[in-house]
Amino acid sequence: MCAPFISTDRVVYRNRCFTRDGAAQCTMSLEKLMCKCSSGWTGHYCESREDPQAAAKSRRQRLQT
Repeated sequence: MCAPFISTDRVVYRNRCFTRDGAAQCTMSLEKLMCKCSSGWTGHYCESREDPQAAAKSRRQRLQT
């Protein structure tokens, strides 16, 4: 659910997607939380910084197929 989320260190966030990526968008899909990460973030909850070199390599590989 895209409701306020309280982390283990008791910080209250707007929703679970927002804990690291302040520009992430939260939506519900078939009763499941879905996060749309902003540029530079990745992971189910947008919790990881994206490696720019790895992302560029992945995009190139997708374009070649």
